[in-house]
Amino acid sequence: MWLFLSFICGVTLFYGKLYFPVCAALAAICILVLFLIKRGLPLRLFIVFSVGFFYAWLRYEPVELNSKPPPDELIVTGVFTSLPVKVEHQSFRAAVRNPSFQQDFDVVVKPSHAGLFKNPISIFYTRPMGFMPGTEATLLARMKLYRPAQIPGSYSFDTRWSGTVKKFLTVKESASLPWFFERQRLRLARHFDAAFSGDVPSVLKSIIIGDTSGISDEVRESFRATGLSYLLCISGIHFGMLIVLIFWICNLIICRLPHNFLLRMTIRISTKQLSALLTLPIVTAYLLISGMHVPALRSFITSGLFLVGLVLGRRGDWKNTLALAACIIELLDPESIFTASYQLSFMACLFIGLASNRYGYHFTKDENRRGMEIPSFYFIDRFFAYIKRSDSKIYTYVTLALSYLRDTLIVSLAATLGTMPIILYAFHSESTVVMLANMIAVPYMCLIITPIVLFSSFVYLITGAFPFVWIIGLCTKNLLGVIDWFAHIPYSSINVKAFPFIFVIAAYVILMSFYLGKTRLFISLSIGFGCLVVFYYLNSNTNTLIVTFLDVGQGDSAFIETPHGKAIAIDTGSNGRQLEGYLRYRGKNTLDAMILSHGDSDHIGGLSNILRKFDTTYLIDNGMIAHKRQDIRFLRGRHIVLKRGDVLNIDNVTLLVLHPPEDLGGLGLINKRTNNNTSLVVKVTGAHTSFLFTGDLETEGEDILIGLKEKLRSDVLKVSHHGSRRATSEEFVSYLHPSLAVISVGRENHFGHPTGEVLYNLRAIPTYRTDQQGAILVRETPRGFKVKTQFDYELIKTTQFAEELKNIRRVVSVW
Repeated sequence: MWLFLSFICGVTLFYGKLYFPVCAALAAICILVLFLIKRGLPLRLFIVFSVGFFYAWLRYEPVELNSKPPPDELIVTGVFTSLPVKVEHQSFRAAVRNPSFQQDFDVVVKPSHAGLFKNPISIFYTRPMGFMPGTEATLLARMKLYRPAQIPGSYSFDTRWSGTVKKFLTVKESASLPWFFERQRLRLARHFDAAFSGDVPSVLKSIIIGDTSGISDEVRESFRATGLSYLLCISGIHFGMLIVLIFWICNLIICRLPHNFLLRMTIRISTKQLSALLTLPIVTAYLLISGMHVPALRSFITSGLFLVGLVLGRRGDWKNTLALAACIIELLDPESIFTASYQLSFMACLFIGLASNRYGYHFTKDENRRGMEIPSFYFIDRFFAYIKRSDSKIYTYVTLALSYLRDTLIVSLAATLGTMPIILYAFHSESTVVMLANMIAVPYMCLIITPIVLFSSFVYLITGAFPFVWIIGLCTKNLLGVIDWFAHIPYSSINVKAFPFIFVIAAYVILMSFYLGKTRLFISLSIGFGCLVVFYYLNSNTNTLIVTFLDVGQGDSAFIETPHGKAIAIDTGSNGRQLEGYLRYRGKNTLDAMILSHGDSDHIGGLSNILRKFDTTYLIDNGMIAHKRQDIRFLRGRHIVLKRGDVLNIDNVTLLVLHPPEDLGGLGLINKRTNNNTSLVVKVTGAHTSFLFTGDLETEGEDILIGLKEKLRSDVLKVSHHGSRRATSEEFVSYLHPSLAVISVGRENHFGHPTGEVLYNLRAIPTYRTDQQGAILVRETPRGFKVKTQFDYELIKTTQFAEELKNIRRVVSVW
């Protein structure tokens, strides 16, 4: 085990060196001195540690985003490597009505574009059906670089190139063996879509072939709120229970064989060894059609080693097996150690194993007791004594049921505690019903649905017939109904305000002291940590007005937090995911007010998402927005229409509506081209600072606002319409004369926002842009306001000690 951990530590040290070079050098020197001084440490540990460091160095490929970009339209040649995903809301409009698909494309790199396409790119295209994985193609595509939103708590993804296909030049489908299992995955995906309806096919695809692309937001939210999101990816639970079930069935069949044949067969191999030998190929086939993601690969390695140990007649230590699995995944992808999937997967297994070692519950006095025992109560003891005398079968069944209940509780509690620090730090949310939901949903999915679907899938791939369709559909619908019921229990999920990473380390130190039996140390650390957490959260409330302009791409969204923690959002962006993530990052479970400027999708496209996931007290708009049918039930008794002159006061923060006036038509502000001049313009005033939110107001509306004179003047201006030339005139800026301007705009957008004209009008004013600085937070103070950006708090690769000190401060602080 220590050899494997040494390799992993070497890999970790290399990536730490990129951000903390001095600290990494000191750590390496300390390790070397320790090996030289302490002779009891084997030299091979240091050698393996060094191998891990240099292996990560050899595999490291920095992303070069500042290299010369390719032309807008480029001919590329490569291979489609992933399953095609149907795109519902694409950024391009096709002339035909064929479905649109997105698929990963591994480019054969041209010398002129070396360094750009090191990773597969996303290709968008329209045709009746998606391409089979392994299909070779040459195509003309319009290229674009997609970068993740720079905002705390947002849904992140890797920076990557994408291309919209203009024309296919050559297409050649491949029947080669390396793509065989990918083609079978696509066969199953298409059959699931054809045989089932609603959310059933997307769930089945996620647990059988590892394709989660089609899962609806409603289903994802239900699984998230109940803490069961891991069931939507192929994890150790699926592999573990599948192995137990298949092993039991194989052993049962073998034991029912004719006696003479069984005697001859078991001369050299036991029934358990034979059962393990039969189970191994089935589990391997499951891995190959699963897509081999990190949780599935880790689960296969650990379970496969267990089965191989049974076949060879050797029983290994679970800690060695887990460390070997982690080491193998590091060999395949050294950077995977920094992904939440890798961390959660191994932490869950580690703490389940530790709990199993430490705690053994026993209900009878005949067994050798170890670990913690069930407390003895008079009525419980009398009950067990009675049923043992009256009926030994009932006694056996009761003890088996209680054993199952205790084991389920131990596993669920251990996995929850082991993953909670990472979940809270990375996702800022935790389920309060996770243990009860686990006890019901996990056996139902992994012992009933998954085996039946897997059996039917193998039958379909071999014969073309898919049995048990009706049973599978009914069972899956029932499971989704149960999970949805759990998700709608009040406070089934709570959001936790962001905290420093040092808290995660402290939490694991405390948990390890508990599992290692260091009771006094555990109590002391727990009390100290509890006091630290209380002190941190009491001092994190600054009792000032905070406004955050979110990076939502080419759209608008801002979040206002009042001195006493009231939450107000202005617009949602195109999908609401960035706002949702930031609300969780700030620990908000409710929105006191949701303000919509106007009806453009880049401002209100995420409204349904926010209303579904957060309890919204009031929805405020200009009265000219046609809301979706599914949102209407959320609006009853909560919808407020505001016009010029209306004032709201929330926690001593004043919201004054300056636009639109009542007579929009008479002022010539309504036209068929756009509804931008109907935008709700709100002036938000705190104790010391004022903010002007202008929506997409254009110059005609700005001319009317200038007449408001002193009521209009504000300290911070949210620049209208993303910096379009149709807004933010020089006259408007000179009259308003703000101390700060913020432009919410997408990176490399095809509108050309912000325009040079607008930037020239703002030349005398400090200007921040979400495409350059990411999210922008403005905090009012008695002396004005302070500004900080997301880029100021992101770790940067450096070789300078001054920058390393900044990285250290970023690790122990919160944005």
